[in-house]
Amino acid sequence: MSPAGEAVVGLLVALGAVVVLPLGLRLLGPQVVPAPRSAAWPLAGAAAVVSLLLPHSRLAVVLTLPFVLASAVLLGAGVRLAVRTLRDVAPPARPGRAHAVVPGDRAGGLAPRVDLAVRVATVTALVLPAVGASALVAERAEWGLLGFSGTYLALTVPHMLYA
Repeated sequence: MSPAGEAVVGLLVALGAVVVLPLGLRLLGPQVVPAPRSAAWPLAGAAAVVSLLLPHSRLAVVLTLPFVLASAVLLGAGVRLAVRTLRDVAPPARPGRAHAVVPGDRAGGLAPRVDLAVRVATVTALVLPAVGASALVAERAEWGLLGFSGTYLALTVPHMLYA
């Protein structure tokens, strides 16, 4: 990748990791993300940005670790939300009776309405930073990941932050 391309990717990662991602987490709130207003989110993103300013090295890889940890927390929140969504939309088990699948139908009353499209989009948004963090570690260490290396991995990081 050209130096200008690297600069653009670095700026996109900086904006995404330090500003866009933390603001998005605030929108989700504490019911979905632990401590969404914490300064730890932009600080983890800033460490990832600093790793991009360094040449490929062990130090650059070490500086990605706060972002990897933050992404792992988001991945866990995404899995938790996915499980909660499946539980909210699944019909209750009623042995011996046929039951039409009606989202929200529960024995003893109705569960809160679940907007499945919103939940799927939210789970996706929580899971994708982990993909970007994996690509960042591999790129900073000059490893291959799933058959990709170099420029492809570098471009994956901002793509997953904004997707």
